[in-house]
Amino acid sequence: MERLTLPIPVRLHVDESLSSWMIRAALRHGCSPFDFSQYYWEKLRVWTKDVDRGFQYIDPFVHQEIAKLSRCRLESVMGVSLYSLMSLLFECINPKEAIKWIIPISNRNRTHKTGQYYCPQCLEYGKSCYFPISWRFAWHLVCPTHGSILVNQCPYCHTPYQPHLLHARDKYINTCHVCKRSLGQELDTRQDWQFIRIQNDIDGVFQKGKSRLWGESVSAQQWFSLLRYLQMFLRNAIEHGTKPQRDFLDYMQIDLEDIAQIKSGLAFEYLTCDERRVLLSEAYKLIIKPKSLWFKALSQCACKKQTFINVRRALPQSLVQLIQSLPDNRTPKCMPAGGKPKLTERYIKRKWARIVRQYGNQGNTATNM
Repeated sequence: MERLTLPIPVRLHVDESLSSWMIRAALRHGCSPFDFSQYYWEKLRVWTKDVDRGFQYIDPFVHQEIAKLSRCRLESVMGVSLYSLMSLLFECINPKEAIKWIIPISNRNRTHKTGQYYCPQCLEYGKSCYFPISWRFAWHLVCPTHGSILVNQCPYCHTPYQPHLLHARDKYINTCHVCKRSLGQELDTRQDWQFIRIQNDIDGVFQKGKSRLWGESVSAQQWFSLLRYLQMFLRNAIEHGTKPQRDFLDYMQIDLEDIAQIKSGLAFEYLTCDERRVLLSEAYKLIIKPKSLWFKALSQCACKKQTFINVRRALPQSLVQLIQSLPDNRTPKCMPAGGKPKLTERYIKRKWARIVRQYGNQGNTATNM
């Protein structure tokens, strides 16, 4: 029997992630995902890497081998790798850095601090379930089929869901690797049908590669750049917001109460599902507001260029054109001696969130201090 054949065919679904296929193929043949990867790619230590990214920068021949094993075309395998998918938004992707808009796995050896996001109802039937690659997108927060908010922990033992750590006896991909209970039996699933419309619109921009913005056609790269900037603008308005910023957001009917509950200073992709849902909902409201309303709000709230360029990020080109007529109120700033931040309660909580993120959840009992 050839090495690159599987006794039991396990085909790669059109929208399935590479890690999902590897785990399913391993369990289908009565072995663990670790043993499966060691047999075919012993020298790569596959599960110490983000498999869903693809192997373009590691060993491109792996894609050909997966295509043969899954009996799919090479283009199908390449098409579900995150490197290929995100090339639409970024001209150059550094393999050593986190990819924006992609949920990181935050791994140390084979252990992941961020569990695999999933819909409990999609995992109800163990033999047929799999992970769509879209569950790795940071804007995918709700299952479009069941309306369930995606979760990344076992509802019973609260361990991050890490199916690549399953053993052969576990049989199905919807099993928790710690308590061995099925994740497709959760009864108190939360739903949010309203966010699906926003999620579908973002998907549409990503798939088409372009969108209409304030009466003009823009690329997906420009549209996503603006969306990312606006969510950072909202977070900045809570912590360091000026009166014009708050007046502008109030005029645009943006609700800042829920955003104020986001205490950590983590990047967007590291935030919880609920936090990302709040930010995207409010940022999307700003994007779909008509251009005439933007001009009226900017004028009524006495906004200056500094109202927007104070955010620690390059101003998107779409926004530059919108605010170029605003007055420039730039003044030189003198840094205080020492440059040490004021130790406010919010600052300490942000620092603590980063420590918990870096070293795990050992100190969770102190997060409510």
